[in-house]
Amino acid sequence: CDCPPDAMEGIEFVVHSLNNKTQWQPRHWEFGVDEKGVQDMYCFYFFFYASFLVYQYFVLKGYVTATGSVHQFLIYFTATIFVQWLASIFNRIHWFGYAGNGIGSPGSQNIGTLLNIGSRLGFSAILLFLGQGYTVTQEHLKFDDKKKIFGLLGALSFFYVIQVFWEFLGRGPE
Repeated sequence: CDCPPDAMEGIEFVVHSLNNKTQWQPRHWEFGVDEKGVQDMYCFYFFFYASFLVYQYFVLKGYVTATGSVHQFLIYFTATIFVQWLASIFNRIHWFGYAGNGIGSPGSQNIGTLLNIGSRLGFSAILLFLGQGYTVTQEHLKFDDKKKIFGLLGALSFFYVIQVFWEFLGRGPE
C-alpha cells in the first residue's frame, strides 16, 4: 500500500490460516465459508448408502427365498443405490485431496458428478415407470407409455447435460 504511515492507525485485523495442517484431522480442516461441513456430509452419505446396500442385499435375498426369482425393479433400485454410493466415494476422494492441497482431484469430482447424474436418472426412470402403472397394474407398458417415459427421460438427460456444460464451461478456472 502506498499510503502515508499514519493512514493505518486504528485498523485492527486478525490473520487466520485456512487448511492449517498441524495435526491429521482432515474433516476439521476449513475449506472456506461456503464449503464447511462437506467432508462430514460425504462421510454420512458413504455410510448411509453402504448400510442401505447391506439392507437391500437382505431384501433381495429374502425375495429370492420367498419367490424363487428377483423382480427386475429390485435390481434397478439396488443398482441406482450402488451408483449413488460410488458417487459419494468419488466425491469424498476429491474433498480429501482438496483438504490436503487446496485443489483436490477434479477427475474424481467429475466422475462423482456423472455418477450422481446417472443415479438421479435411474431413480427418475423408476418413478416414471411406476407412475405409468408398470409392475403395479400391468406387466408390460404400452408403446405410447414407453414413448412418454423415454421422452421425459431424454429431456431430463438433455437438461442435465446442459447443467454440466454450464458448470464446467461457464465457470472460470479456479
